[in-house]
Amino acid sequence: YSVVSTQTSVYASPGRLRLPGLDPARRYRVHPLPPGDAPISGGPQAVQEWPAAWVVADATLTGAVLGASGLQMPALWPEQLLLLEVVAL
Repeated sequence: YSVVSTQTSVYASPGRLRLPGLDPARRYRVHPLPPGDAPISGGPQAVQEWPAAWVVADATLTGAVLGASGLQMPALWPEQLLLLEVVAL
């Protein structure tokens, strides 16, 4: 999956991203891939800090959770991307 930021607002949080198309009964490991797997330094504090623990330590969740609740996305700079590798266990 890929997440791309076209612009960043100081007033809105990035929200959650649902990952459709997964088997609800299976468990999946989710982790970020380069580029975009580390925060970009030198910007506003909100963009430097990752708000989600799954970015630092891989998450293992069911397809049902990933499809219905999704994952909290980190704040991204404009024109920055985040690639997610989702592996069935």
